[in-house]
Amino acid sequence: MQQDFLVNNKRKKKTKRVIKKRRIILLIMLTLFFVAAVYIVNYIPGRIAEILINLEELTGGEIMSTVPVMGLILKEEEVILAPSAGQLDLKIKEGERVSVGGIIADISGGYDAQFT
Repeated sequence: MQQDFLVNNKRKKKTKRVIKKRRIILLIMLTLFFVAAVYIVNYIPGRIAEILINLEELTGGEIMSTVPVMGLILKEEEVILAPSAGQLDLKIKEGERVSVGGIIADISGGYDAQFT
């Protein structure tokens, strides 16, 4: 009877150790899977884009030849919100250059303000 108890007790301890080892292995595998997933999500699309898209920085120079292509030009712009509602009166044409501090528009009606 006591031998059966000892055998069962040893089996329970062995079973607990096996379960603990399996949990550790599972935790390690899940961690590796998570790291791989983060790597794939963050690194792979950028590498694919680098391979498929040829990016060139815009530099000044002379045009030697032309080739018709489609592309996308990105530029930095700043949106300025008006302090009040009113009628917008543009002082310059779109695309026209303005010196620093130059007046580009007036807002009339309600609160008059000049934007520089």
